[in-house]
Amino acid sequence: MKLPEKISPVIMLGSIVIVVGIVSLLVLSPVPSIVYGFFHQPDPHAICLYPPVEETTMNAFWNTIANRSGIDPGSAQFGSMQVRLNPDETIEEIQLSFYATKNGEDRRYQTDLRYDPEHCGALYISSDPTARYPGSTPRSSRSPIEILRELSLLRPSVVGITDKPVRISAETQREINATYDRMPCEGLFLLRNGSVTPESRIMVHGTQEEVTHWNILSEHCVPVPGYEPACISEKNILVLSGQQIPGAEFVTGTGNVPEEICTAGPVVGQSCKSTIWGESCMNWTA
Repeated sequence: MKLPEKISPVIMLGSIVIVVGIVSLLVLSPVPSIVYGFFHQPDPHAICLYPPVEETTMNAFWNTIANRSGIDPGSAQFGSMQVRLNPDETIEEIQLSFYATKNGEDRRYQTDLRYDPEHCGALYISSDPTARYPGSTPRSSRSPIEILRELSLLRPSVVGITDKPVRISAETQREINATYDRMPCEGLFLLRNGSVTPESRIMVHGTQEEVTHWNILSEHCVPVPGYEPACISEKNILVLSGQQIPGAEFVTGTGNVPEEICTAGPVVGQSCKSTIWGESCMNWTA
């Protein structure tokens, strides 16, 4: 087949009309919008919170939980909480469990806030009837918002931890004439009336005192290329909330422990993950 040496104006004009028509159909067609919308659906779990642990942040966090779950906020009872903070004291993750009623039904709630600086953050909420958890964490007379507001006071720098990631856990329990003493590498603090003070000894008298325990664990982490960072535990801090133990006795002292006592020796470990080629592992030293 011999191609024409020159393209006639009629052929050129017809080609332009066809191209313009195809482009117009694609632009006006709903298909591109559907495809774009499919890949840009808003995340139903998205939550945007300024990450530092402050009272305003914790209030917004709890209000979002209450609104999304549809619970009666006044019925909420604290269960337990796990928190991960970055070295700059910003939130990485908060896992909070509590009990509350919704439409007259008593339920156990699990919430998970994961902060992502590039995509704001995500808040996941799930619940089940409490009958499914007969042996679950005992309920507290305290509300979750009380615990979250206390968290805003327990910045790691307040208890002498700086420039290190930390894990914080909180739970409430009944005490029976309990005594706590500060131990090496295990600082002891009291949280009361909005302030945190180091103590040498805390003695809780009675049998029905409900004490909130805060455990703050500092970590030493090393990067492992291709894997999650490897972290080992270092200093552990116990903070008792004194608002619930009015009859306790306190022996105030220094909460500082010489750093050389708490320095652990090298720790060797191995990180592994599954791949399509099998299991891949890497040794590390922290």
